[in-house]
Amino acid sequence: MKSETDSFAIAAGRQQPYIEPTFAKNEFHSEKPQVIRVSAGGATGKSALAQVLSRRLHLPLLKLGRHKPFGDNTLTGLLTTAFPVDKLHFTWPNTGS
Repeated sequence: MKSETDSFAIAAGRQQPYIEPTFAKNEFHSEKPQVIRVSAGGATGKSALAQVLSRRLHLPLLKLGRHKPFGDNTLTGLLTTAFPVDKLHFTWPNTGS
């Protein structure tokens, strides 16, 4: 990343111990998703998991609660601000149209 923001950055290291959850892994052989979405009930450790994954995989974490939803803060604006444009590779799903 060339630039981090308050809402889009690599998570800092954890001070507290972390007990890893058990996952069910879904393989997407043709789509090759580039985004991980974590969905679960309240107070189940979603934020802690996202921080651990961000730090371990050295991937940025998008904090929606701190993120402004317009202008440079759109997903495309955020990515082109955070990474050199020549390093970004966008692929769009084939809709058959």
